[in-house]
Amino acid sequence: MKILSIESFAVKPHFETAIEIAMTNKKAGEIVYFAFYNFFYDLQRLPGHLKLGFFKNIQWLKKDNERVNKILDKLKKYDIHVIHIHPLNLLFFFKAIKFAFLHPNNIEKIKDYHFDDVNLGVGAASTYISRCNLETPKITFGNFTIKKLLFEAAITYQYTIKLINSISPDLVYTFNGRYAIENAITQACLKKNVVIQLHERGSTFEKYEIFNFPLHSYHNYEGKIKNHWHLTSVENNIPIAIDFFEKKRRGDDINWLSYNRFYSNDSNLPKTDKIKIVYFSSSDDELASIINLESQPIFNNQRACIKYLIDYFSDKDEYLFIIRNHPNIASKHNDDKLFWDNLSGENLLLYKSTSKINSFDLIDYSDIVITYSSTIGIESTYWNKPAILMGLAYYRFLDCTYNPKSIEEFENLISTDLQPKDRQLCYPFGYFYNSFGSFYKYYSPKSFFDGDLLI
Repeated sequence: MKILSIESFAVKPHFETAIEIAMTNKKAGEIVYFAFYNFFYDLQRLPGHLKLGFFKNIQWLKKDNERVNKILDKLKKYDIHVIHIHPLNLLFFFKAIKFAFLHPNNIEKIKDYHFDDVNLGVGAASTYISRCNLETPKITFGNFTIKKLLFEAAITYQYTIKLINSISPDLVYTFNGRYAIENAITQACLKKNVVIQLHERGSTFEKYEIFNFPLHSYHNYEGKIKNHWHLTSVENNIPIAIDFFEKKRRGDDINWLSYNRFYSNDSNLPKTDKIKIVYFSSSDDELASIINLESQPIFNNQRACIKYLIDYFSDKDEYLFIIRNHPNIASKHNDDKLFWDNLSGENLLLYKSTSKINSFDLIDYSDIVITYSSTIGIESTYWNKPAILMGLAYYRFLDCTYNPKSIEEFENLISTDLQPKDRQLCYPFGYFYNSFGSFYKYYSPKSFFDGDLLI
C-alpha cells in the first residue's frame, strides 16, 4: 500500500503528528512518501499568536525551515521517500497568479471562489478570518494577504494533482483540512478520487487522532462519538465521562487550554424572582472560519441569533436575560469586541468578555441556558439545567439539549416548564472528549505546543 503524507504546517505538534503517522505506516510495512510544501514562506505556517512584522517573520520561517529539513533528513534513514516541492512550473505559477488577482472583493464570495472547478477560496477565507480575528473582514483589491493565500492554495492544488499522478497513492494524510493549503490538498484528492485522512489533536496533548471525514461535519462527529462510546464496556466508560465534566468545571486543561481557571468564585449575582435565562456566546470569527457542511437550523449566524433574543426578551418583564460573553472575545478584533461587549436592551444583564465571573456559577444561577454552539450547552445539561441549542454543535444530535428548528418552536419551548434532559445522555460526549485519540510513540509531548521527536 502506498501512503503519501503532504504537510505544510511545521509547528508542534502538527508536524510531529505527520512524522508519527509516517513512521507508524512504515513500521507496518507500507511504502511511505512524505512531501513538505514550502511555498515562498507561506503565511499560514506562522503561528497565529506571533506578531513579529515582515522581516522578523522571514527570520522565524527561515529558522523553522532549518528545523524541518533536519527532521526530513532523519526520515530518509528509515527508507521513507522524502519529496521537496518548490513552485518552479511557470504554467502553475501564472494560473495561480491569475486566480489570486481576480478574486472577489467580498469574504462571502471568496468562500465560494473556484479554481479549475474546485472551491479553493473557502480555505483561504477560513485562514484569513482566523488571521484577522474578525467574523467578516473587509476585502479590497489591494489586499496582499488574501492574494497570497489564494496563490498558495492554487499552487498547492496543482502540485498535489501532479504528485498524485506521479505516485498513485492509495491513501493521503494531511493536517486538519480547513486551511488554505490543506483544503487545496483535500480538494485535489477528492478530484482524483484518492482517499484522504486528516490528523488533529486528541483528547489530551499526549494524543493525536485521525479522521476519515471533514473535521467540521456535525453528523459525522455524532457517529464517531457514538461508535467510540460502544467500543468498550459502558460501565467502564461512565467514570471517564463524568471525569470530563468535573475537569471542565475545575478548569483543567483537557483537549485545549481552559479559561475557567481564571474565573472568580465571587459572582455576586443579583437576587430576583424573574426567570433567569443565560446565553453563553462563542467567538464569531471561530464560527465563521469553520465552513460548516450542514445548514444552521434557524439563524445564519450567531449575531442574528443574539439580536433576536435581545429583542424577544426586551418586553417580557418576567424574564431576566443574561449574556455571558466568551473570554476569548477579549483577544479578538476590535470590531467584534465592540459588538459583543456593547450589547444592550431591556431586561438584559451583560457580562463582558473581560468579566471574571465563573460560568458554572451562572449555570447554577440560571433557570434555562441558551447557546449557539458552545460546549457549555451540554455541560449545562450535565449540571441539571435545561439547555436550548440554537445553532449547530457536535452534541446537537445526541438529544441532550432542546434543539428548536424554527423561531416558533423556540418560543413554544421557552414558554413551557422546561425540565433538564437526562444527564446520562451527555455521557458519550464526555467519554469521547476525555479519551479519544492514540498515544504518540515517536513524539514525546511536553505541552500543547512543545515536545521532542524520538527519531
